[in-house]
Amino acid sequence: MRKAAAAAKFAAPSTFKCALLGLAGMIGLLITMVGPFKVPFAESLAKTYYRQAVLGLVLMVALIAGVATAVVKLFDPNQFKDQLVRWVHERTQRDLVLDGELRVGYFPKLTLESGKASLSQRRSAREFASIDKARVTIAWLPLLRGRLHFDSAEVDGLRAQLLRTKDGSTNVDDLVHDVVAVESAAIDLDSLRLTRASLQWSDEIAWQRGSLSELQVDLGRLADGVASPLVASGRVDAPAAGIDARLKLQGRLLFDAAAGRIELARIDAALDGQALGIDNLTLHMKGDLTAWPRERTLGADNIVVSSRHKSGLALVDGVLSVPELKWSEYRLRGAAASFEGSLAHPDRSATVMLKVPRFEWAERGLRDTTVQAQVTFARGAAQLRAQGGGPLALVLEGGPRLELPALQASAQFRAPALATDVTAQLDGRVEVDLRQHRALANLTGQVAGSDAKLDLTTVDYAGRARWMVNADLARLDADAWLPGGWLARLADDATPFDPSPLGGMQVQGRVRVGELKLGGTTLRSAVAHFDLRDSVLAVEPVVAQLHGADIEAGLRIDAADALPQVSLSGSVSDLDLRGLLADVAGTPWLAGRGTLGWDLSARGSSVGALRHALAGAVHASVKAGALSGVDLRAALLEGKDNIGKPNVVATPREFDARASTAFSELRLNARVLEGRAHAQALEMQAGAVRTAGVGDLVLDTGTLDLRLQATVGPKVGAELAALSGVTVPLRVAGPWRAPQFVFDAGAASGGK
Repeated sequence: MRKAAAAAKFAAPSTFKCALLGLAGMIGLLITMVGPFKVPFAESLAKTYYRQAVLGLVLMVALIAGVATAVVKLFDPNQFKDQLVRWVHERTQRDLVLDGELRVGYFPKLTLESGKASLSQRRSAREFASIDKARVTIAWLPLLRGRLHFDSAEVDGLRAQLLRTKDGSTNVDDLVHDVVAVESAAIDLDSLRLTRASLQWSDEIAWQRGSLSELQVDLGRLADGVASPLVASGRVDAPAAGIDARLKLQGRLLFDAAAGRIELARIDAALDGQALGIDNLTLHMKGDLTAWPRERTLGADNIVVSSRHKSGLALVDGVLSVPELKWSEYRLRGAAASFEGSLAHPDRSATVMLKVPRFEWAERGLRDTTVQAQVTFARGAAQLRAQGGGPLALVLEGGPRLELPALQASAQFRAPALATDVTAQLDGRVEVDLRQHRALANLTGQVAGSDAKLDLTTVDYAGRARWMVNADLARLDADAWLPGGWLARLADDATPFDPSPLGGMQVQGRVRVGELKLGGTTLRSAVAHFDLRDSVLAVEPVVAQLHGADIEAGLRIDAADALPQVSLSGSVSDLDLRGLLADVAGTPWLAGRGTLGWDLSARGSSVGALRHALAGAVHASVKAGALSGVDLRAALLEGKDNIGKPNVVATPREFDARASTAFSELRLNARVLEGRAHAQALEMQAGAVRTAGVGDLVLDTGTLDLRLQATVGPKVGAELAALSGVTVPLRVAGPWRAPQFVFDAGAASGGK
């Protein structure tokens, strides 16, 4: 009996074996329930030994947890700092400084964290880069299988100094070499995040400095052949390039190790701030970029860059389209590029269109390229259209600048005040400074069928443009441009005077015309200097030759106030009055060589208002001339029998175009006021007869009212001997073209 019990005790399984049998039964029972077949003895083993299985499983989990806890508590990653610093120095010849603590996390993923750290320049104590903190997570399952898979990486507060020296090398060449040497299959990162980063660069070749601050980067999975979403933002500050703006970027990043290709597709980028020296600029870009680092080649497809710039009330828009670009070895090639720009302002507008069939960028310039352009500028109802083409160059030195060294262009100008369009065919050179907002053109050709030379310059064309004009024309027939009867319109009081289009424009320069036809007369060697700014147009001096006489005049129009003001001044000497009146009035009623001077001003919004408000002074002197309409000597002789007879009625004499009075000198001083020209001193010396007096000319109607005294001198011929010393009142009244003459012989005085 005792032997049987001992044998049974010896045959009973141990506790450890029971736990294993129970665990096997539980696993077999689970397979039987969910699997395709039934495990033998699983149910019986599970029922018999389940207590031991549960107890063993609990003990095993506790043991593993205890060991893991002991390892975590006893392991200190900071004890490896010195080894890590030595390894980095031996590998890169750079000094790594770890100021912060290193921390390791194990659940749910392996996590490595660092505090502040910095890396020096190669073989230098100067700092190259630093971080505030970094965090890397590693997946356990791939690690247990012997493969390192980074789940995520986060870097906060990165600061780096990038430098390109005079020999063309950079301070990251060694690091780039190490990065390129990494096998692409070893790169597998689920996500990368960069926060509060800043990069500063210095270029000793281009003498430029700049920074990229407030940089934020979020990148999805980074692995060979996998397209990863990319979102980035930051602030760019490059004073030498005129850039101070915020930058945003979205796209999909992919690298293909087998093809040696890096691709940034579906780009949606925006820049807002200052760029190219332009304030308040917004740029938006779409397209695809592809890089082949081994070939040092960069390609771009379907690039579209749109811009918007607001300056005051002016809004400038532009769209640049480039279907294909390729950069390699400092050369940039492309085809079928186009640009469309527009300027919108409440009182003016402009559009420009450029097309470039092909282009090549080399040696910091765009050369050997042709362009076709169309430009439209409108202000009110006036419009200028121009089109042309020729070789195009874009130069960065001292720029950037656009140059058209051999432009061939045509233009048409129309305005309500012109009877016909003014056309031009011009060749020459155009240059646009994109940084200074300055453009200039030197052109020669034909304007309205006449030889012409034009030098145009505009400054601040994107804002309040200032124009400088220097023009030389062989001939100019202004009468052919102006509508018929334009002189008659100037005589119509209802004709409005509206100089408001002058507002907002800034133009100054010089115009020279060899032969100018205006108002039926011809001026030669006419030169006018003009200056328009702040709604004030000053055209002075105006110098010309008119019928052999020298004219110097000035015109000033002030449209700054609600009621515009016009000022006229000038003088002319040795003028052939007969020829001038024949051209202008069609009635040469006055002949001689005259000297005229005037200084007049008026304020009003219509021709009638200006005429009524005209004020100032006019003086004239004519020598060796003749006055048509009356023979003064004959009229005195006819009335000599009635001299001094009070009952004699004065009889008017009608204007007789065949009669005239020759004189040695005629002088006039007049004041213009309230729509009248008041002759304060009118004198004429006709042989032995001197006529003097005062009177008025009504400007509205052109009516004369002169009150004169004709006095016969002491030294006269036999015919007038009886009238020697006699003064006869004379009145001239009626229309200035054909007035009446009234001699009042009965009121005569003096003499014998």
